[in-house]
Amino acid sequence: MTKTKSTSSLKTSPSQNNKKRKFKMPGALSIIIGVAFFVIVLSWVVHAIHPTNEVGFSGWYATQYDSWLTGFNDKDRYLVVNATNQFLSTSDGAALLKTHDLTGLINYLNADPDGLLTSLSSEGKIQLSTLNPSLFIDGHWFNFGDSNWYVSNDGMYGIGDIVKASIAGVFSAWDLIFFIVAMGAIIELLTETKVLNSLVNSLIKGMNNKRILLLPILFILFSLWGTILGSQETTLALIPIIVPSLIIAGFDATTGFLVVLLGCTTGIAASVLEPFALGTLASAFNGIWQEAGGSGVIGIGTGIGLRMILFIIYTSIGCLFMVWYGQRVLKGKSIEDKSMIEENKKWAKVSMGEMDHKEMDKKQKIALGTVGFVMLWMIIVFLPWSSWIGDTYNSSGWATFSHLFFFNSLVGRWTFVQLGLLFALGWYICAKVFNYSNNQMKNNWKNSFVTFKVVAFILIFSRATSIILTNSGDADYLAVNLFGTLSDSLKPGALSLVIFPIYILMALFIPSMTGLAGISAPIIAPIIKGYGSPEAMLPAIIGIMTLYPLAQGLVNMSSPTTGLVIAQAEASRASYAKAFPFLLGYAITLAVVGVVMVTLFFFMI
Repeated sequence: MTKTKSTSSLKTSPSQNNKKRKFKMPGALSIIIGVAFFVIVLSWVVHAIHPTNEVGFSGWYATQYDSWLTGFNDKDRYLVVNATNQFLSTSDGAALLKTHDLTGLINYLNADPDGLLTSLSSEGKIQLSTLNPSLFIDGHWFNFGDSNWYVSNDGMYGIGDIVKASIAGVFSAWDLIFFIVAMGAIIELLTETKVLNSLVNSLIKGMNNKRILLLPILFILFSLWGTILGSQETTLALIPIIVPSLIIAGFDATTGFLVVLLGCTTGIAASVLEPFALGTLASAFNGIWQEAGGSGVIGIGTGIGLRMILFIIYTSIGCLFMVWYGQRVLKGKSIEDKSMIEENKKWAKVSMGEMDHKEMDKKQKIALGTVGFVMLWMIIVFLPWSSWIGDTYNSSGWATFSHLFFFNSLVGRWTFVQLGLLFALGWYICAKVFNYSNNQMKNNWKNSFVTFKVVAFILIFSRATSIILTNSGDADYLAVNLFGTLSDSLKPGALSLVIFPIYILMALFIPSMTGLAGISAPIIAPIIKGYGSPEAMLPAIIGIMTLYPLAQGLVNMSSPTTGLVIAQAEASRASYAKAFPFLLGYAITLAVVGVVMVTLFFFMI
């Protein structure tokens, strides 16, 4: 009799049944798209808080519209609603709103071309004629100039709106994408010609057995980058150099990811000279300062001494952290698994070669000098020269000389397009030095785009998310309601400490330093103004200008909602999920140190 196989032998072993699947972090694009869908849901939640009013506006729209109609009697209110709807639907009225032509708007209303306002009382006509043109256009919240086609009618967004917002994101982020690709092209050329390999190889050889010193040196450089330029995006183009070099030096991809990400965002957390967000805050605070009779000007230099001290402390903590993590990796305690480490080693060798090249020849030195000049010029044009030497940009001689080079200014006020052109010029000079053919030159740009295409899509979807937040009114609604809960009885020194966690929460939804500064400054300025004298205002102003960049820096170094963190992890071939505990712990440490230092500062003054 033939024995049949035992059915138990066909069963899956208990170890197989009990084997747990490891959590796998979603891809960068998946995370960003998920955040966009979350923001869509948020737009429905926020606009459901208040019932729809008689004009069909809900949430933030309804609050603004209803507050504008306050004081009308029932008859005037009814007439105003109908007249305004009719007015907004006309092409002439819409055009006046688009250009924010308040004078033309008042004349248009007073002329009453459609005969809709004749029944209004004089009070109703006056209030209608002072309609704030920045609030409404065809029922839309209007913030983005003439590009209002992607704004939802009622502030609530749907899936189809993501498509339109993403197209708008292309127009919004194309200059930054161009800059990154241009910088990538020059990096491609330097890699092909072994310039970077020779440079990094010389640096590593010079360190001998002290390669661990590479980490604090690089960290300090990136921290300076962040505290002067405040630009986290620009570091994306440097990752293909830094990360492979550190892998070849014996570290892992996460080490390079942490050096670039934490170095830059640590500098941003101090923002000693960051011109964009600090300039926005300073501009708003200077207005109330001057009204109160304060001497001097509130500018980027206000409170710079405290921020410099914090920069030194933050950067020192970052250097110690990187040395600690680097030592772990050198001892074989990497958070990356073996397969990931081996794959990244292969990638690094392909990117940088074996790094056994000879001394740099004349062509390589010329190319390196050209790139060094371009990088130095980029730093120079980002410095806040107008705060130091006054606004010389409008002088006829300066303007003529600047426009000779088709730039709006020789230094300062540069855009990413102009910086991209600068790097493209540097790339062209290097290509000619090495006698590149047309095909080689085309391949540089092609390879650069292939390298950064995922980053480009991440930036596009990140901008789309910001567009939805801004145009839905959610950002303004959250800012007003969060900051509006602050008590007028708060002491000036305590104000920034109370606003600090609110800034962190807001930064999760508004990942733009300048964007959040622009939204919050007009709300915070009146609160500070309530303190009366300039002497009482100053601690609150210094505290805000110190803790605001810290809040943004903490979010930018750890939260996936910024998009850039994921983009940097993707470009570094590191695992954001595995690095997150380190990022969070580091962010909490800086937060505690920053709050303690600012508190001590208030006790000392």
